[in-house]
Amino acid sequence: MYNIISTADAVSRWNSLGVELPEELATAVETFEAIRWVETGHAVQFDLTDITAANAEEKVVDFANRLMPALKTGDHTSRTPLEEAKQRMLEAAASDVLGKATAAVPVVIEQLTPEFDKHAAAYVAAVADLPEKFDAASLLQAGAGAVAAYQIALSEAAHLNQASSWVAGTRALPGFTGLNVDVPLRILRPSNALQLAKLDAALYMNVDQAMDALNKVFYTAAREGIEFGINTLRECAELRRSLAITPETFSSGVTMAR
Repeated sequence: MYNIISTADAVSRWNSLGVELPEELATAVETFEAIRWVETGHAVQFDLTDITAANAEEKVVDFANRLMPALKTGDHTSRTPLEEAKQRMLEAAASDVLGKATAAVPVVIEQLTPEFDKHAAAYVAAVADLPEKFDAASLLQAGAGAVAAYQIALSEAAHLNQASSWVAGTRALPGFTGLNVDVPLRILRPSNALQLAKLDAALYMNVDQAMDALNKVFYTAAREGIEFGINTLRECAELRRSLAITPETFSSGVTMAR
């Protein structure tokens, strides 16, 4: 079930990617976080030593006024008025965060791109040093150089996966709701239908654990010379439409790097 609060919470952690959030989004996140940590479960206290025969009625009224927000309402939510107030404000703040996050996606991609490009280039270079027919057995047979290249590719794949997962997470934002997360295209830019067909086929390849750890779709892209680049989910959809894979694409022959 779609939950705007958990999605806003995910957006609040975007700065862990090493990017600076646009000012409007950063302010919205601060407001969301402030409301989120408001304490609503504290017990309402009174001091019996302050009560006298002269002020008893006044103290009872005062205590009742302070106690009312902490009492359960008795409806299906079982929230106190204080909890209900916080929930409604938190949902409004979360909605504000998500609206501003949608607008910030291209800005975040622009900031991520320089570092992403370095990791993508390092990944492609490392894959080039692996045996052409790659699996755990051929890796060991290839020797120390190939093993070193594999370790580099493994490390770089983790960075690429992080970017790909971030793109997938934007599907919960208002501007991207309902779009396909499109695994083969989130951080790849095939130039023709045949390249896209190879990426799609790679997604369903049966590979051993060594290959799987490198991400078989990224590996295929590296072998096939397919461009790496971070796309929005809308750009993924537009790219897939523009390449328009047909049955003739597959009949032309899709050769997979293994």
